[in-house]
Amino acid sequence: MTTSTEHEPAPATRWLAFLPAAVIGLVGRWWLIAGHQPRWWRDSHDYLAVGRHRLLSSELWLGARPPLVPLLLAATGGHPGHRFMVLQVVVAALAWAWLASELVVRARCTAVGCGLAVALVGFSLAWPVTLWDRSVLTESVRLSLLAVVTASGLRFADRPRRWSGAVLVC
Repeated sequence: MTTSTEHEPAPATRWLAFLPAAVIGLVGRWWLIAGHQPRWWRDSHDYLAVGRHRLLSSELWLGARPPLVPLLLAATGGHPGHRFMVLQVVVAALAWAWLASELVVRARCTAVGCGLAVALVGFSLAWPVTLWDRSVLTESVRLSLLAVVTASGLRFADRPRRWSGAVLVC
């Protein structure tokens, strides 16, 4: 009889898959936004206005816009210029790298798993995905959250733990 720990990869395996994917994602996304200004949309101004409310105010949490992007705008000092773009790039690169590393581990570090991870990182750097990194909107954050939830689902399916289940529920 086998236990789940016999099939659990070494922590170094996750890091060996995560680090190259994160570096490629960061460099690729940085190259794609370099020299570009943030794109403003009609909704962008609404997010900025909601983000100026106090942290515990009902205007922030129950307002016209979901609170995540306004909170991120507030975290960048309320100046959604390049700092907000950089924050979106970092979050996206790390989220997609985590998903890529989970695919490698799930495929038991085979060539298929590595191929899937390379394809996923390539997909994450495709224009229809990265174009949102320059926009002051929720799309980049939503795509990053999709990658995080998917990675957490893979981790939870492989080895159920409270934190990965909590990410799936939240």
